[in-house]
Amino acid sequence: MHFTDRAAIIPCMHRIFPPIVSRACRSVALIGALAAGFSPVCQAQTPLKGSPGAAVPMTQPLPGNPYGAIVPVQDESQKSRDTGLRMALIQVLKGAVGGYDDRTSSILALAPRLVQQYSFVRDESGEGLMFRAVFDPAAVDAALRAQGLPVFGINSSLVENWVVEVHGLRTTSDYSKVLRHFTRIKGVRTVDVDELHDSTLRLRMVVEGGIQMAAERAEAGDLISRDQAGNYVLARR
Repeated sequence: MHFTDRAAIIPCMHRIFPPIVSRACRSVALIGALAAGFSPVCQAQTPLKGSPGAAVPMTQPLPGNPYGAIVPVQDESQKSRDTGLRMALIQVLKGAVGGYDDRTSSILALAPRLVQQYSFVRDESGEGLMFRAVFDPAAVDAALRAQGLPVFGINSSLVENWVVEVHGLRTTSDYSKVLRHFTRIKGVRTVDVDELHDSTLRLRMVVEGGIQMAAERAEAGDLISRDQAGNYVLARR
């Protein structure tokens, strides 16, 4: 299936996968803003799982979630909750920035507003009490950027325009996959469909953190690759 007329393909794409096209063509920003008045949710106690016989570290990131952490506390008092929130946020900020930075100190006071969920849990031995907290990713990112800090290696002060052509697209499903792939790349602010011609899709994007980092992320998966001429092509399995 080939497309030669952009005016004809855009309505077609809207009918077949409107959420993807509208997001791309309207240049939807992917960067969240700090939400005011957010109410955290305290979850019921659940056991802290780990490998049998393994000791629980004093402070550790939440497995699978860079915006969460687990820290030791003495009891379930309000004071321990406040201390736990602060220590957990310190762990998250260190992970996001890549180490300790004095500029993160002003963010710690925002911990009660940034937290999404928290709970007191027992370690695997059943003897130690831990505090587990998960913070709002968009709010944490916004707070870090407000201090001029990078977020997981992305420098918000470096913003560039990136034009990409992807070749080898045959169906509307191919277009959908490529659009979805680029809109999900961390650091990509907006995506516009610049041109559609036969089997080639040209995208115009605004990327945060620089083109090089965005390109590395784009090539990290198995959806697209580069041919011998250096052009992006849709991978065929």
